[in-house]
Amino acid sequence: MGVRTGCKPRKEVLEGELTDAIFAADFGDLIAGKKEPAVYCDPKRFFENTHPARQLRKVIEVVFGRPADRKEAGATIRLSTGFVGGKTHTLMALWHLARNVGDPSMGTDLLRAAGRPKKVTVAAVDAGKAGRPIFARHDGLETRSLWGELAFALGGEKAWKRVREVDAADRQPDERLLESLLPAGPVLILLDELVIYMATLTEQEQGNLLAFVNKLASVVGSRPQAVLVVTDPGNQPAYGPEAAKLKKELADAEFAHAALKIDDVLGRAMTDFDPIGDEAASVIVRRLLEHADQTAAQAASATYHNLYERVSSESPGAIPPEAAST
Repeated sequence: MGVRTGCKPRKEVLEGELTDAIFAADFGDLIAGKKEPAVYCDPKRFFENTHPARQLRKVIEVVFGRPADRKEAGATIRLSTGFVGGKTHTLMALWHLARNVGDPSMGTDLLRAAGRPKKVTVAAVDAGKAGRPIFARHDGLETRSLWGELAFALGGEKAWKRVREVDAADRQPDERLLESLLPAGPVLILLDELVIYMATLTEQEQGNLLAFVNKLASVVGSRPQAVLVVTDPGNQPAYGPEAAKLKKELADAEFAHAALKIDDVLGRAMTDFDPIGDEAASVIVRRLLEHADQTAAQAASATYHNLYERVSSESPGAIPPEAAST
């Protein structure tokens, strides 16, 4: 039985519309409100194409378990990944689920509808797209720091005005001001690519950023129904498109220095997750195929296994030992 017989590829695969670029998910584009590519920006399409990996479900269950329980203390999670796109895809899943948490038909492969919080305020910042001294622009309004951008994400211009006096990379808000920015009820904050942004800052500004992250983690930790998710590249050799861009644009020394600093802060206070684990193949299958005949898949797997086992027996060393393992 061939692939076309035992599997049903997705429409874009059959029509040749699945380009390499579509695998380069961009979290910043998603939170900015862009509509394309629909496979990432449309929540229904997104969940249809997302494999419910065990670790991904674990991240989501932990994240949404806090907002669902009024008695549960807040938490900060550091998100690491060993698979291209795993981190970004996880952030997108959290974003879409938070914005559609009241819809019981959305994302049930990842988070069951029963027990969900009824509503979650979600704010996200892709620091990899930030500038300096202007962090980001919003229809005439300019933010000039991570905290200024986060305030805007949480409550628009009204919230930003509360931090306007300290909205600069060489200043920072105090803890009480940070507390006042968090709206009532469940809150999810997603901070992506801080290391990329850090590498553009002066020594003093980097210290300010790290102090802010510590304060924010403290505020979230003492606030029920609040979760902060921070991403970092870790030491993964295949971090994906983001890592390639980072190595191209920043000197290795700058990147290593920034990464070490952020790791020093986040490593002490946060819980680590690898969202993909050992399920990379299943992720790709879900993305490319609408349906796969599991009986046919098992038969093909057995055939290849027997072939590799025979070759390994007849010609020792011809193939790696793991190729003939179950």
